[in-house]
Amino acid sequence: MKQKRQQFGSKNWIPLNVSAMGIGIFALGVGAILAPYISRFSVLFIIVGLLAHSWGMYKMHKTQGKTQKALGMQIAYWICWVALIAVLTYMLLKLFT
Repeated sequence: MKQKRQQFGSKNWIPLNVSAMGIGIFALGVGAILAPYISRFSVLFIIVGLLAHSWGMYKMHKTQGKTQKALGMQIAYWICWVALIAVLTYMLLKLFT
């Protein structure tokens, strides 16, 4: 049985995003508690998180490419890429300077 993809604007899209945001906030809290023990891996966690987010964002944008996207969604997509590149650049500068 083929599963139906969640589309922007569908009634399940908001709960899906709120769920993802909630687990992200939960993970932030767990990370704060475990910080003394896992801080040496922080750069690795950031890189893995950025890669996973970038892949998901790219795949979502690509699958939505067949339909007309709202201008706001396109702007948010590119702002997110600029922000990710800025964070990565800042991290690399801090790491190697």
